[in-house]
Amino acid sequence: FSQVAEVDPAGAQGVADMLGKTRKTKLKLHVSGASSIIDLLKSHMQSEPGEQSYWQMLLAVYQLLGKQAEFEDLAVDFAVTFELSPPSWENVQAALEVAAPAAEMPKDAFALQGVISEASQREIASTTKVMTNSTRPSVNSEAICRPGSASPNSFASVDAIEVPGANRLPLMRL
Repeated sequence: FSQVAEVDPAGAQGVADMLGKTRKTKLKLHVSGASSIIDLLKSHMQSEPGEQSYWQMLLAVYQLLGKQAEFEDLAVDFAVTFELSPPSWENVQAALEVAAPAAEMPKDAFALQGVISEASQREIASTTKVMTNSTRPSVNSEAICRPGSASPNSFASVDAIEVPGANRLPLMRL
């Protein structure tokens, strides 16, 4: 998350959905820029208090990071604000918070660009095919603007995702 400058409601919902699905897999995540994305989401929640997607993404980020106390506090606020049951805390392996890497992505990394959406499914299918046939595939997602709502299941067959930051998403099979 270290290079995320902005998030809109659709992008927040897409990331929340993706993190929810990722939580149910055996993926090992490394995350950078957690405090900056938390601050950004809180800012949006103050300026747009009725937009659930920011709340849902922040709950997903807290779950991802293993921040149960923060999650529970926000879940209570969510229930009061929206008069809905919030998601429940799940005991899963927390992601490791890491510093953004200085290293460049491999030159042969697949490059994903723009908005990940239904329109990019062909590109994602090609990337997934290469990833399943490689021992350490890399995907450079530096030019992605935001994930769309159709993207959460796109990498469901990947065994592990390391997210070191800088909008780069190296994917490797463990």
